[in-house]
Amino acid sequence: MDGETGIVAFRLQCCESSLMIDALGNRLMRLDPDEAVGKIHDALVCKSCFAERAKAHVKAVFAQIGLNPGLELVLREVIDIAW
Repeated sequence: MDGETGIVAFRLQCCESSLMIDALGNRLMRLDPDEAVGKIHDALVCKSCFAERAKAHVKAVFAQIGLNPGLELVLREVIDIAW
C-alpha cells in the first residue's frame, strides 16, 4: 500500500470508528440506556431480542452521512460467564 492509499485507509478507519463508537454509542446511551451493547471490531454484541433495534440504530447513524451499510445479523449461542 503506498503512502497516499495508506492515509486514505487510515482516515476511513477513523471515520468508521467515530461512527460506531461515538455516534452509535451516544445514540444507544440516549435512546436505549438499559441495553447492554458491546463493540468488537466492526460488530456489535447484544441480546438477540435487541438485535433488530440495534441494526436500525446502526443504519440510522450511517444514514446521517449518506451511507447505507450492508449489515448481517449473526445469532450465537449464549455463553454463561461467571463473574
